[in-house]
Amino acid sequence: MNNSNNLRIYISLFFESVLNKKLVIWLQYAIYHFITLIEVLMDSYSIFMNIAISYAWQFQTLTLPNPAVAALIVANGEIVALGAHYKAGMPHAEVIACKEALIYFFRHDSNKAQNLTQAFVANKEYLLECYPSCSKSSLDSFANSIIECFELEMDSRIIHDFLILFSSGIFHDCNIFVTLEPCNHYGKTPPCANLLAELKPNKIIVACSDPTPDASGGFKTLGNINIISHVLETEARKLLYPFLTWQKKSSFTLFKVAHRLDGTYHGGAISNMDSRIFTHNMRCVADYIVISGETLRVDNPLLDTRFGTVPYSSKLPEIFILSKTIKLEDLKSFHIMDNPDRKVHIARSIDELPSSGFIVIEGGFSFCSLLLKESMRYKNNFSIDCILGYIAPTLAIPPNFISNSLNRISQDALMEACDIFNMNGFMLAYSSLLPHSYKLNNNANIDSKQNIIYWLIKEGYA
Repeated sequence: MNNSNNLRIYISLFFESVLNKKLVIWLQYAIYHFITLIEVLMDSYSIFMNIAISYAWQFQTLTLPNPAVAALIVANGEIVALGAHYKAGMPHAEVIACKEALIYFFRHDSNKAQNLTQAFVANKEYLLECYPSCSKSSLDSFANSIIECFELEMDSRIIHDFLILFSSGIFHDCNIFVTLEPCNHYGKTPPCANLLAELKPNKIIVACSDPTPDASGGFKTLGNINIISHVLETEARKLLYPFLTWQKKSSFTLFKVAHRLDGTYHGGAISNMDSRIFTHNMRCVADYIVISGETLRVDNPLLDTRFGTVPYSSKLPEIFILSKTIKLEDLKSFHIMDNPDRKVHIARSIDELPSSGFIVIEGGFSFCSLLLKESMRYKNNFSIDCILGYIAPTLAIPPNFISNSLNRISQDALMEACDIFNMNGFMLAYSSLLPHSYKLNNNANIDSKQNIIYWLIKEGYA
């Protein structure tokens, strides 16, 4: 623990010697977050659960109105499957992970593969009803054909039945890690607790219990299985913040901002391709996008979903432009009107912004600061619940001026960022690296392979 404290001191001294002190505050906070995570990874349960939690964050808000959940399966000390709930209505994380594990065992464990093959042949008639395309397969290739079809299966009920019928004890030596107590109710998908009770794994390790009355009770259903709970519970509870906020008020409002290391966010694209894909997937799930009149005039954004990936649809959410001067007839020359079916609205004040559904606000620190101040001033139903940020490892000035100018660049932007992060009741919930990127034209000599993504939620939640 003393080494960790020393590391914190060294980091603090380093940043204070080379960076603007306002920037130091939140950079230190992000790095200390990583150090804290390392300190709690003191046993294998925490290590595996941390992997599952990190994976679940990759789908945060994409699952609304459901929670972001991930599951991981370990056999003989090796991770054999990692699954997540991708979108509301689709299979839950435990189902995806168990499906992936069965496929893994078929392809990498000869004993389990033999048991599965025998079970497939014994139930050939049933399987051909599910996958008639396998009828032309020879006896030798029949099992492979079934696995290939099963790999593409995304119907929760079919996957549940398949796993229960053909698991043949293959999960008895497995430990299953889940970030949330397995659900115990019938909705669009069958109860995950019932499935795991049938599969009878060696242990089920759970991060936190389900706080909702409808879905809780999974622990009771799993009563005959060895359950270890509350592993990294605090970190896992942060995952539930968007879901529980939605449960409370039937809405969730997220502010998305992308900026450089110096806090600037004007002057062209900042986000890397991974960041863009996530943003476009989030737009597919969102009900509304809100921008300022300044963003419309300066950036002329498309606000489309062209980088959206499966299973997220190409739905275009409605747009609200917050402006006191822009008129509907002024919008004809902007890209947001390229699609004639797109619904675009103009709001003169925050009172006219939507108050239900999933709302994504896109803009810079000035816009975010304005909205936060307006919401506190009028104390209406509007509030920003979460801030999602992307940091590009670049600067707005030429690289050869960095060493001489770092303490003088973008003072206003940095002040706004620190005001938002430290004075408006938000805390860092999660941060990570997005590894795939490209070099920006105005920073051709700066390596910009990685973006940092961070999530800020209301302080005191977890």
